[in-house]
Amino acid sequence: MNPLTVFGVMVVIISLVCFFYLLQSRSKWGVLGFGLSGILVAIYEFLDGNWWFGVFGAVWSLIGLGRWWLGRNSN
Repeated sequence: MNPLTVFGVMVVIISLVCFFYLLQSRSKWGVLGFGLSGILVAIYEFLDGNWWFGVFGAVWSLIGLGRWWLGRNSN
């Protein structure tokens, strides 16, 4: 496996772990992890040449980071 594939597998695993709403609803750090993993997904997709999926990952990261930003002072 080349380094890009290894990076992609790690990004997908991190994204799936952070995507679970159970984790997100219990912790603001789960929401932050989801937003940051979206950035990693976008980086991977751009490096792999999948521009549309890179844009999609960037949008999801903005949504996750926005949710974290708005909810960081609650509780």
